Parts: sequence; C-alpha cells; structure tokens
Amino acid sequence: MQYRPKRDNKNAYFTTAILVVAAFICIITEVLGIGISLLDQILIVLFLSAALYIYIRFVLTDLVYNVTDDGYIEIVKITAKIPKTLASVKICRSDIIVREEKDMKAYSYVKRKERFNLTLCGHSNCWYIFEINGEKQALIIEGDDKFFAYLRDKINKSDT
Repeated sequence: MQYRPKRDNKNAYFTTAILVVAAFICIITEVLGIGISLLDQILIVLFLSAALYIYIRFVLTDLVYNVTDDGYIEIVKITAKIPKTLASVKICRSDIIVREEKDMKAYSYVKRKERFNLTLCGHSNCWYIFEINGEKQALIIEGDDKFFAYLRDKINKSDT
C-alpha cells in the first residue's frame, strides 16, 4: 500500500511570509542606516535562510509512506521528482502506533525520534515505535485514521 499524506501548507506559507517580511524590514533599516549594520545583515541572512528552509521542507518536498507486502514500512522523500528512501523498517508484532499528544512522557523510553511529516505544526501525527539493537526508536508520521488502522492491522498480522 502506498500512502501520501494530505498537504496542509497554510502554516508553512504563513511562516515563510512572516520571515520574508522580517527580512524585508531588516533590509529597509539597513538601507536607511537605522540600527546596527552588522546585526541587520546577520538578521537578513537568518530570516531568509529560515524562510527558504521552511519553504523547501514543507512546500516543495513530498513524502510517501509505502507498506510493502513483505512487511516493511518505507518512507520516501520526493524532491523535484527524485525519490529518496529515508527510512525502511521491518514491521514486527512488538511495534506499536500511538497518537502524538502534547505530553509524551509515557514514551520517554524512546531513545531516538525522527519526524517525517508534511504539515508544519500538524495535528494528525502518530509515533510508530519499533526496536533496533535493543533501543526503542520512533518514526513520527502523518496520516489519517484509515492509514493507521491499516498499519495496525499489518502489525497484528506480522509473523515476527
């Protein structure tokens, strides 16, 4: 099964616009000679870099989650129509999926977390918790209830 999360880029566009406006204000203050010149220049670079990062990460990049027939979940990043596999995890019966909440202290035993979502400040994220070399790790993925139900079913039917 191949699943492509629905995109909601409003937050990414809004944040990018705010950062570009902030950089533009710094450019105006630099031209008018208001404030410290070096600080204005540093802020211009920081604001534009952050805007570019957010735009590329949340608007131009696409993620696809593949649940293969042989029992793997793969996360593929597509940028400029070039696919790149970011993660490939063997689905195991001991894996769990939990909805992401503000307080995830109950899962403090998870040593490493990787976020693979398309929405800046998204609300439909889940943690796919699995074990590698005796350490619990989590893939934070975005999706709907139907996809997560399918993934839970695949975990329950796993033979390992």
